[in-house]
Formats: sequence, C-alpha cells, structure tokens
Amino acid sequence: MGRGCGNNGTYRPVMRIAFAANNNSFKEIIGTKKPDWKKEGWKQILSIDNQFTIEQTNGNGYKVVPDLGKFSTNNIADNPFIYITKNKPDTDEGESDLVTIGPCCTTDYKQGPEKFIEPKPDDIQNTSLVLWYVPVLKNDDTPNKEYCWAKAALVNGVYQTTTYPCIAGPKFIPLRK
Repeated sequence: MGRGCGNNGTYRPVMRIAFAANNNSFKEIIGTKKPDWKKEGWKQILSIDNQFTIEQTNGNGYKVVPDLGKFSTNNIADNPFIYITKNKPDTDEGESDLVTIGPCCTTDYKQGPEKFIEPKPDDIQNTSLVLWYVPVLKNDDTPNKEYCWAKAALVNGVYQTTTYPCIAGPKFIPLRK
C-alpha cells in the first residue's frame, strides 16, 4: 500500500494455486502439441506463445494463460515466473508461510518456489499439483499512468493516500471434454 523506496521498483509477489484433483498433469502448449512436464520445474514467460494446461486424466481441467498485457486496461505485461510442483499435503510448502518464501531482491528464477523443486524434482504426472505464479511488476509514477504506486497528499491537515494497484495473475479457461 505504500510508496516503497523509490520510483524504480520491481515487485514479485508469490501466488500459490493448489488444484483439488489428485490426477492432474501439467502440459505446455507448443504449436499443436501439448507435451507433459514429467518433473517439477519452472519457466519465465515472456511471450503469449507460452500457454499451459492443467488436465485431469478424464480431460477436464484448465488452460492457463499468463498475463502479458492482455487482461487489464493498462496493457502492462507481468512477465511471470511459473513453477509447477507436486502438492504434498503432509509437508507445508507455502501453505502457511507464503508471505515469507520470496527472497525480495533476486532477479533470476530464485523467487522462492524453486526451493520446493531443487535439488531433486518430483514426478508430477497424474498427481495433485501446485502452480506458483510470480509476476515481475515494475512500478510507474508517471502522471496519469501510475501503476504499482501510491501517493499521499495533505488534505485539510490529514494525509490521504491514493493507490494505483498492480494487475497480475493468470487467466484460467475451463477445458471441456
């Protein structure tokens, strides 16, 4: 909600999305093919060509479309890192400590969820999955173009804050069999 330390900041909030079904597979759409990811992994998304599906063995599931400037009125891409991990209900992997897993200042893939993948990625075929979505959001204080920004103004002796939120996150489109 605050201004942070300057007008050239980058925010990388960690989103954790756990899927209820226990028979999911994660697939990357490459042209007309959809190869399975066999192991846990990650990828930074910089092109609208990078889309994915989370599918159950019966064909139900979701197409996962990263926000690359198409979902909001400001057309700002969030260029996310995505991670897919096996959901382990008996192990707390981000369920209760989500706000503390991101390192805050790294610019590579080490945004927090990689610690649930490395050093030995688990098999992720036909299992319960967690999709981690870490957008890369640059703030902007340009008048009339404010984004990921807040400013305070003194009004009648009281500071009032105006916030300009960051729009981020994937779009889920149901798959119909």
